[in-house]
Amino acid sequence: MKIAIVLIAALALGGCATVPPRERVVTVEVKVPVPCDPPRPARPASAVDALPLGAGVGAQMRALRADRVRGKAHVQQLENALASCR
Repeated sequence: MKIAIVLIAALALGGCATVPPRERVVTVEVKVPVPCDPPRPARPASAVDALPLGAGVGAQMRALRADRVRGKAHVQQLENALASCR
């Protein structure tokens, strides 16, 4: 009988000696979608549209080249506006 009591006491004390597992705090980073609405650059005026109907070939070519330069600049502004959302 004494052995049973000693055994029960040893088991009870042994159970108290174990340390419960510690709680761990884990930080999880989650990407949250955010609406992006950058200001749209104004569309440049077309030099070809401003030409009169009977304009010469030289004037038309100059206007087309000017439109191409303006168009490239406008595309660059649009790409910069989109890049600001990333």
